[in-house]
Amino acid sequence: MSDARVALVTGAGTGIGAACALALAAAGFRVGVHYRSSAQKARAIADKCGGDAFLLRADLADSTQVDALVVELKEKAG
Repeated sequence: MSDARVALVTGAGTGIGAACALALAAAGFRVGVHYRSSAQKARAIADKCGGDAFLLRADLADSTQVDALVVELKEKAG
């Protein structure tokens, strides 16, 4: 685990979310790269964000998955 500040970026596998994830990583944040269905694209963004980045998969329209995402975020980010 890193001492860096943590940012969760939803929809980080593509588009604006990907750009935000990369910018936050460049600013020194440890980035949680969220995706729903674009796993390969999200992995590529996480790789570009650096070794401390991590993936989180969830459908944000499903409250059960959102709850699980929060638990996983706490585990991975501390």
